[in-house]
Amino acid sequence: MVGSISDITEQRNAEQALREAHAELEQRVAERTEQLALTNWSLQEEIVERTRAEEAIRESELRYKLLADATFDGVAIHDQGILLEVNPGLERMFGYQPGELIGRSILDLIADESRDIVIARMQAGARGPYEAMGRRKDGSTFPGEVVVRPYQYRGKDVRLVAGRDITERKHLEEARARYLETLEQQVAERSADIARLESQRAQTEKLAAMGRLAAGVAHEINNPIAGIKNAFTLVRQAVDPAHPNAEFAALIDREIARVASIIQNMYQLCRPETRVDETVDVWTLVKDLEALLMPLLQQRRLKFDVDLMASVQWLCLPRGDLMQVLLNLLSNAIECSPEGGTIVFSLREETDGVRLAVSDQGAGIDPEHLPHIFDPFYTTKTGRDQKGMGLGLSVSQSLVQAMGGTIEVETERHRGSTFTLRLPRERVGVKV
Repeated sequence: MVGSISDITEQRNAEQALREAHAELEQRVAERTEQLALTNWSLQEEIVERTRAEEAIRESELRYKLLADATFDGVAIHDQGILLEVNPGLERMFGYQPGELIGRSILDLIADESRDIVIARMQAGARGPYEAMGRRKDGSTFPGEVVVRPYQYRGKDVRLVAGRDITERKHLEEARARYLETLEQQVAERSADIARLESQRAQTEKLAAMGRLAAGVAHEINNPIAGIKNAFTLVRQAVDPAHPNAEFAALIDREIARVASIIQNMYQLCRPETRVDETVDVWTLVKDLEALLMPLLQQRRLKFDVDLMASVQWLCLPRGDLMQVLLNLLSNAIECSPEGGTIVFSLREETDGVRLAVSDQGAGIDPEHLPHIFDPFYTTKTGRDQKGMGLGLSVSQSLVQAMGGTIEVETERHRGSTFTLRLPRERVGVKV
C-alpha cells in the first residue's frame, strides 16, 4: 500500500471565505431588494395620489363645464384679463361664435363708460356683485351684473367670472320707480285734497257758527235800528234846511243806512232761504257794473278792461247776489290799485262751467293774511282806512257757495291779485 499526506488547511480557509462572501452578498441583495420594494411602494403611492389629483382636476373641470354649459348666465375663466374658457351662455349674451372669445381680453366685453370701473375692480380684487355696461360684438351695450371668484385652473390661480344681462330687471326697476313716483304723487294730491276738504269743512263750520251768531245779533239790532230810522225821518222833516246843523241830519241818515247795510251783510252770512234764479245777460251785467263803478274808476284814473268769451251769452242765477259779489271784488280791486293802473274783468267758458276773474295791479296780499281773507270780520285795515267790518269777502264766499260755485285768490307781492269765481255748467248759457 502506498499512501500520501497533503496539507489542506489553505483550501479549507478559501472555502470558508467563499461561503462568507456568498452569505454577505445574499444579505446585501436582500437589503437592496427590501429598499427597492419600499421605494416602489412609495412610487406607487405617489402615482395613486397624482392620479387622484388629476382625476379631481378633471372632475372639477367637468363640473365647471357642465354647470357653465347648462346656465343661461355668462361664465368665463380669465388669467390677468385674458379669456381662457367661456361658456355658450356668455357667447350668446355677447353675440360671439363658439371659441371666438378664447385668448381675447375680457375688457373687449366692457363698454367704454364702464372700463375704468371694471379695471379698478380687477386691480382691487373685488368680488362683487357690481354693475357694469357690457358691449356686444355688434357694438350695442346693455346693463350687466358681475360676480368674481378666485379659481384653480390647471394648477394656476385664475379668476372665475359670472355675468348676467339685467336689462329686463332695469326695465322693471324703472317701471317700479315710475309707479312709486306716480303713487307718491297721487298720495300727495290725495293728502292735499283731504287737507283742502278738511280746511273747507272747518271754514264752513266756522262760517255757519259765526253766521248764526251774526244773524242773531243782526236780528236783535234790526228792530231798534228800524225804530231809530222811522223816528229820525220825523225829526229830519222837522229840521229847517237852513239851520246851521242841518248837515248833521244828512250824516245821521247815511250812518243809519250804513248800519242797515252791515245788518244785511250779517244776515247773508247765514241765510237759509234760497234766492230765485233768473236769466242774466252777460253784456248787460257788465254794462251795469261799469256804470256803477265809473265814478270810482275816474276818480283814481283807472282803466277797466273787459275780456268776455263770446260763446257765453247768459248766466242762470240770482242776479242780485252775483252783482253784490262782483261789486265787492271790483271795489276792493279799485281800492288796492295804484292810480293810473288797470283792472281786468274776464269771463271764460271751461269744460265744467264758467270762470269769472277780477285782477288788479295792487301790492298783493301779505302771506300771513292770505289764509284768513274769507274769515268773517277779518280785515287788514285799521283806523281811518277801515271802511267796513271785514264781511265783504265772507259774504261773497257764502253767496258763491250758495250758487254751487267756488271762489279763490292768487296773489303776488307788488304784482297784484286775482280773485276767481267758478260756477257749475248748469249756470251757463252758451251760444249754439
